[in-house]
Amino acid sequence: MKSLLLRQWTGNRYDEFACRDALDYAEELILGYCHLSRLPDGLYRTSLQIAARLLEQREQAAGAGGAARVTVGDTSVQFGGAAGASELLAEHLSVLNRFRRVEFE
Repeated sequence: MKSLLLRQWTGNRYDEFACRDALDYAEELILGYCHLSRLPDGLYRTSLQIAARLLEQREQAAGAGGAARVTVGDTSVQFGGAAGASELLAEHLSVLNRFRRVEFE
């Protein structure tokens, strides 16, 4: 259901597998950041937005030649502008912080 909604939201440009993968990754990022075991209803739309951004970034990286990083020995060069997990979450911190729990070790 969520992957169908994401496909409609992004104009049906992506296949079912890509949508499910992006949704799973977005949910994993949110749960890890907020220290939660399940996604609350209030973060449903946020997870869709993060997944849509992830799909767009993957599409841009594929169009730019595919490889984002090349490492030879101790030298590493990064191409493209694919965002990491912190950059994907950064736009949504005001919403995510409302659901974030403190975790004691």
